[in-house]
Amino acid sequence: MASIKKDTTINEYQDFVREVYGLNNDRYFNVGDMLTQIQRFAMRGLKGIRKDDREKIKINLLVSLSWFMSLLNQLHIKIENEVWKRFPYLCSYCGSCPCCCKEKHVKERQKVFVDESKRPKALQDFQNMFNKIYPPE
Repeated sequence: MASIKKDTTINEYQDFVREVYGLNNDRYFNVGDMLTQIQRFAMRGLKGIRKDDREKIKINLLVSLSWFMSLLNQLHIKIENEVWKRFPYLCSYCGSCPCCCKEKHVKERQKVFVDESKRPKALQDFQNMFNKIYPPE
């Protein structure tokens, strides 16, 4: 039976969504329908933010994420691989960690060396990576 754990990878979560919802989504929803659902639940999450309702935020953004994963499954896109290609533990523009775009005023996107040993595993690891690339000011 499909299940997820705290250390589930993004690919595992995407596979979980496909296993649970894939057949019905393929039968009953086209790309436009899925985009509508993503937007619908994201807006509900934003309403939860305005009203400071953490439970509403959590539920609706998770549902929106599940619809987004379903859309990616329909389009045969593995989001974990795409995120890693764009952000290989470096800013996607200046190629540094942490980002130095503001200081260097980089005019064009830099070519980068991808160190596969730094590739994050779980969603939390990706969050930590983005926090290191783009630290809060």
